Amino acid sequence: MTNKGKVLAAVIAVVAVLAGGVGLYLKGGDLMGKIFKVVPTLNVSLHASTPNVSILVAGEQFQPVASFKLVAGSEDLTIDSLSINCTGGDGALGSADNNIVSVKVFGGDVNKTSYLTNGVASFTGLKLFIPKDSDVVLNVNVDLNTIPNGATSGEYFHFSVGNIKAVGVASAMSATVKKTGIQESKNMHVYETEPYLTLNSKSPSGNKTPAASDTVMKFDIKANSREKVKIEKISFALASNAVFDTTPATTVTAYLKNISSSSRSGKIVASGRVDIVSTSLATVELLPIGILEIPKGTTVTYSLELNTQSMITQSVNDDLLTPSLSVSIIPGMNGGFWWNDTNNTVKWVDAASVPNGSFDLKGHTLTY
Repeated sequence: MTNKGKVLAAVIAVVAVLAGGVGLYLKGGDLMGKIFKVVPTLNVSLHASTPNVSILVAGEQFQPVASFKLVAGSEDLTIDSLSINCTGGDGALGSADNNIVSVKVFGGDVNKTSYLTNGVASFTGLKLFIPKDSDVVLNVNVDLNTIPNGATSGEYFHFSVGNIKAVGVASAMSATVKKTGIQESKNMHVYETEPYLTLNSKSPSGNKTPAASDTVMKFDIKANSREKVKIEKISFALASNAVFDTTPATTVTAYLKNISSSSRSGKIVASGRVDIVSTSLATVELLPIGILEIPKGTTVTYSLELNTQSMITQSVNDDLLTPSLSVSIIPGMNGGFWWNDTNNTVKWVDAASVPNGSFDLKGHTLTY
């Protein structure tokens, strides 16, 4: 055999051995005849579909809490077992177990249920197959305990995946698990009640005329089917193109009206004062007049009314006003929502904790 033929045969041998999960150790261009093993790998990361910070209603079932992306390297893998770990708001495993009845994982050809013990739900006998250079998204859902049976209003927790045992199909070797990026899911908050705020389709927009009682926003608040929502306070941020009067002649008042099609339609249910912080920023804090509740399983429509005659300058078609309850990371622009949950006051004013969409309420820009 010629030298060229020998080299070709050696290359073919190396390729053939690598395909089986082993290879030859090379040094200085010489084949030393030493065999090494190519260890299979599994990459783990938080998947983009994992839920944002959310409210989980106590007693609800099959609530999504996390999604993890599992990627096989250059060899087919089978995942035999793993654990889903639940960490409480105090940073400890097991401190939130009372809120969760069961943990479910599903994805690929896996659909299994387990239970938390000191913050760890173990899953064995999975036989989850992942083709090489491919991925499987493993979703995690939970069934929640009720408040009477041990869940605690206001507690929160997040999830991670661990103790993964994966094996290469061809090599029968244990895979090296590599974790990339953020591994913990977003915080999930347990409450008995869940208000959900949305902008009403008839919320005003476009050109308006300043008025002593001017409707600047209409929005809906929905209560879940399990429990009524008792509102304690609502605050809004008001933005303008630097046209607020910082020294109004009179106190600028604000009102919240129930405008649902019921006997209470048009009734003032909360009131407050507009505080003008600067020519471009004002805030409104509304306190209920008496008890302000949304019955369970219903939606109530409200209107926000302001004295825009007193608060904005009087020019033609160049004064802009944008009411917002959106929790914002911009200093001074925060709105907020406070309600009562099993006799505890809950407030959402922290931008880092705002649930996904629940308290992101922004009105249309109005031109005066």
